[in-house]
Amino acid sequence: MSFSDLAAKRSARLKQQQHQQQQRDKMDDVTDDIASDKKPTDDNPINPINRPISILNDDIQVEQTSTKGRGVFARRDIKRGTTVLSTKATMIALEHSYLDKHCSYTAIPGGTHGKPPLARCSLCKKTHYISKHAQRLDWPVHKRECECLRAAKTTPEDSIRLMARLVWMRDCKRADGDTDWEKQLDGLHETYDLLSEEDKVGLGERVRQFALYFTKGEVSRLQNSDVDVSIPYAMRLLNKIQTNAFALQNSDAVGVAIAPLAALVNHDMHPNCTSQFTRADDTLSVVLFKDVKKGQEITTSYVDQTLPWDMQRDALWKQYRFDIGECPKDNNEGSGNVDKDTLLNTVNAAEKFYFDDPLRAFQRLQPYYDTVESAYAPASRVRVRYLRVCFAIMITIAQLDNMPTWAPRLTVELGRKTVGALKLILPYGHPIRALTLAEVAKQMLADSGEERNMMELAVVDKLEKCVLALDESRMETQIGYGKDSALEGYLVEEIEEIRKEIQMRRLATVAV
Repeated sequence: MSFSDLAAKRSARLKQQQHQQQQRDKMDDVTDDIASDKKPTDDNPINPINRPISILNDDIQVEQTSTKGRGVFARRDIKRGTTVLSTKATMIALEHSYLDKHCSYTAIPGGTHGKPPLARCSLCKKTHYISKHAQRLDWPVHKRECECLRAAKTTPEDSIRLMARLVWMRDCKRADGDTDWEKQLDGLHETYDLLSEEDKVGLGERVRQFALYFTKGEVSRLQNSDVDVSIPYAMRLLNKIQTNAFALQNSDAVGVAIAPLAALVNHDMHPNCTSQFTRADDTLSVVLFKDVKKGQEITTSYVDQTLPWDMQRDALWKQYRFDIGECPKDNNEGSGNVDKDTLLNTVNAAEKFYFDDPLRAFQRLQPYYDTVESAYAPASRVRVRYLRVCFAIMITIAQLDNMPTWAPRLTVELGRKTVGALKLILPYGHPIRALTLAEVAKQMLADSGEERNMMELAVVDKLEKCVLALDESRMETQIGYGKDSALEGYLVEEIEEIRKEIQMRRLATVAV
């Protein structure tokens, strides 16, 4: 294999991974974490009046507090990188473009990394399964879903199908005499009574879409006894899904999921864990990225921690209906000589359309670069927000067939600046740090043709720097994602591939 073939193979891997990252980013309407009982918590040790409810495992237990509802607390001192809870999702629904790529029961991708190809449902011809066993296990729910999918003119969005699957599973459990399953569903936190009338109207429109799908177009049946789903019930159930849904995410954001056990983890502005799907299936993991002491509450962030305070505040109120208050004076938000609202509005606007027109999006943001770098503090979340969006845009530009010659170098430069900023505001091992480090390494690996004009030792030097960057990401991934995550597996494979390429290039150099 020639050196150009090696570089082409590396570029092909990169392009596929970047496409997967784009699909993840497009799922930004689904929250990455799950709501619980209700209010943000302090990162303090347990209050002595807390009442233990249940022990989940050797590491954690659920306790009832006097002020915050239920919460999850450490039963012993626990080191960062520990997975304190691993739980299967109660129900999943795949985004429609992934119905033929992932198992509808387990979320396992088919035909990749040694996995068998998926088998398609012969009736609806939409859902696919990793095995006959998975298909049989899903059949009690899918036999009714199958009819609705066949009757639907278009496939409904994943949250609507998730709601229908939950109702069908509820009916199956009732028929089996299982009351615990429905109690878990009923116990999910909801914010319906706090919604404005405008919000309820919007919720009602989505319930109408659910009713059309669920009743195969016969909406009047929703009130009939054979369906047992009233409009008020549907409104509250959909609100619970909106408040508690996780992005079902492994290599891609492939759908949505409900996991009631993880709903017990409360929000905090200074969290110590993340709740996410770290494997290539429907297993949700709660992983510590900070050490915790015995009696300390396990908390997560329901929103992106790197966002400016006001954006976090707005998102938390809109989605979960609690208010974190004004930005603390020592929060280091920073203020430049450009109006902060103007800057953030421009960034937000560019983020919305950059998939369709990345060059125009970058042109909107580029004029602010010097001002942001000179006027905002290095740890300002306004600066971090600006850099992260610029980096994401440049990754997209670097994939264009007519990519500008300046794109690869600028992409790496922005990536390094973004990582540097993230290291100032996030602890070592935080998943956002680990993932961004991996992305920068991938951009460093990209071959835009410049390697043809480089000395062989210079190419080797470039690849060795890429290995160092990938390995740095791998070490942080072991903390933020826990051991043996899908991301760690990818990083280990990529490091091995690059080291093989380095060895081949060194041998060729010696031979010459």
